[in-house]
Amino acid sequence: MNLPMQEFKSQESLLCEIEQLSTAIQSLEHDLGRMHRLATLGTLAGAIAHEFNNILTPVLSYAQLALSSPGDRELTAKALQKAVAGTERAAHVASSMLGFVREGNTESAHILEVAGDAIGCIAPPPAREGIEIQTNIPAGIHVRMNPVGLTQVILNLLLNAIQAIRPKSGTIWINCEHPASSTGNADASATASAATKTQDESLVILTITDTGSGIPQSIRETLFQPFVRGDTSNRAGNTGTGLGLSICHRLVTEAGGSIEISQADSGGACFRIILPFAKTADESLQSAA
Repeated sequence: MNLPMQEFKSQESLLCEIEQLSTAIQSLEHDLGRMHRLATLGTLAGAIAHEFNNILTPVLSYAQLALSSPGDRELTAKALQKAVAGTERAAHVASSMLGFVREGNTESAHILEVAGDAIGCIAPPPAREGIEIQTNIPAGIHVRMNPVGLTQVILNLLLNAIQAIRPKSGTIWINCEHPASSTGNADASATASAATKTQDESLVILTITDTGSGIPQSIRETLFQPFVRGDTSNRAGNTGTGLGLSICHRLVTEAGGSIEISQADSGGACFRIILPFAKTADESLQSAA
């Protein structure tokens, strides 16, 4: 039985509106992800400014001393060494921040470089609070995901882990597993081996594990939904919105991957991210074309 023309047009109009709404929602989700990156940097801004002050103060002091004693070659050499070290540290922080904000078109991420960028955005260095970040990431491993998005995911998980550990000291492990790669860091491999082993060469498994307070079992199944937050009773001043993990989940799933949470042997949280493997950046771009 044929539908009346008016009813057919009504259905066609409804489908068109649904398609427009879907496009609008995708655009809003993209904007929300970018706003979250900017909000994260806003949260770090005060600490970064303080870090830059800590970098520049000794550089300025040594430069002034060297200028007041132009004949002291040893003092001049030390002033130059301080200037080089401070400049390199400041440049690394600034470069990491710019890379985190910048929109990228490439769909291949080099995990070792991305993890380094994420760690570089954290100022002051967590080690000053007694929090150590250990990495066990083979060189040359690429995944089919936008590097800015992966940086956002890793940075968000690191910041959450740091908040979960404070005010105590502790350790965060970043571990990467792929059958075609191997590393010499036996201790880090042992820490997350049960959670990360895979024999599928089309996948890369990235885990971020901490010694913090962990995630309550009651909210683990809903943790990646918007506005769901973990136990923050030990995190004075934490004003998170509960959007970070839901954005991480969206970024990872859009890349064809998955993310899940479990309790680590240390009692803290263990986030397990599975992403499609890319042999090289060029190959990944060709596959995406």
